[in-house]
Amino acid sequence: MYKEDPLPLRPHHSLCFQNFAGEGYSGGFTLSLARIRDSLMQDPERKVRLTTGPDRVCGACPHLMGNACSSPKPSLFDQKVLALTGLAPGQVLSFKELLALTRPLNRDRLEECCPGCQWLPLCLSLQGKTMN
Repeated sequence: MYKEDPLPLRPHHSLCFQNFAGEGYSGGFTLSLARIRDSLMQDPERKVRLTTGPDRVCGACPHLMGNACSSPKPSLFDQKVLALTGLAPGQVLSFKELLALTRPLNRDRLEECCPGCQWLPLCLSLQGKTMN
């Protein structure tokens, strides 16, 4: 993939990137997520293509089984983010634009976007909040 090509990215991963604190499903997953996040944060104009299937972040996830997640939760999280932002699968925008649209969700609607996520308590605690 060339740098000019949009990077496939699950919509809910923009929330994960905003709350990332070095935790993950495995060491390999955590390292991969950190690298992808850092790359996008350093180049916020980089184009991303929204996908509701596995992306590069998922590539290092131990829950990835072939070309699908063994859990239905990521798809649910993606659908929530898409519905609340008005974005659509396949849409291309800059990472900066995606962050601008998802920051309010991260700040005010994280529990709604990520129901049942094992990392939700950590994300909320990083924001000084607790689960309702």
